[in-house]
Amino acid sequence: MKLKLRYQDYCDGCENLKELNTIGGHKRCTLYKKNSLPKDDTFAGTLGIGKIARLEICKKENEVEIRR
Repeated sequence: MKLKLRYQDYCDGCENLKELNTIGGHKRCTLYKKNSLPKDDTFAGTLGIGKIARLEICKKENEVEIRR
């Protein structure tokens, strides 16, 4: 499957990532049925590129089209 992402290694902006409306800001990948929590330390470590790192299985199974 081809995913349209802003950055290759991060889920931020993916159309398969849905908001769960929790206090912590949890999001759910509808493709792999996994919940994720955006992390501020990931955001700081990537110099503002992304808060949610992609799953390893997603990296292996899907191609990425970079959109700006």
